[in-house]
Amino acid sequence: AGDTLAAAICWQVALGSYLSVVLNLNPLLEYDGYYVMMDALQRPNLRQRSMQRLGAIVRRRSGLAASRFEVLFGLASLVYVAAMCVATVVFYRLLVEDVLAGPLPDGVAVGIGWALAAVNVVLAAIVVAGDLRGSSSRA
Repeated sequence: AGDTLAAAICWQVALGSYLSVVLNLNPLLEYDGYYVMMDALQRPNLRQRSMQRLGAIVRRRSGLAASRFEVLFGLASLVYVAAMCVATVVFYRLLVEDVLAGPLPDGVAVGIGWALAAVNVVLAAIVVAGDLRGSSSRA
């Protein structure tokens, strides 16, 4: 594209497409990469079983020797969720504060940013706790 605006738009679309592919290949999210890994390892419901096994270990109903791979996958899933919660608190809160800083007083914008970030973290914690208990809290 000769036009600089059209070229910039094309680059942004291409970047978004590449990031979408990378996100879909992440085995810690229940997208394509997870299902490919689950099929390749022939372990159905890997995340659910891993989280249940990890929950049983935490409640001291099972030992680590049961399935090390499932325990490691469950730990990796927990670390990933925790990292995404930290990223949510940092980036999402700052984004909301920046958007609301113009029309609202600074204290209100900061409070709303923290509240929305806290809601996201609490919802993630509820889902993880349900997975660790073995009950599905997702629809």
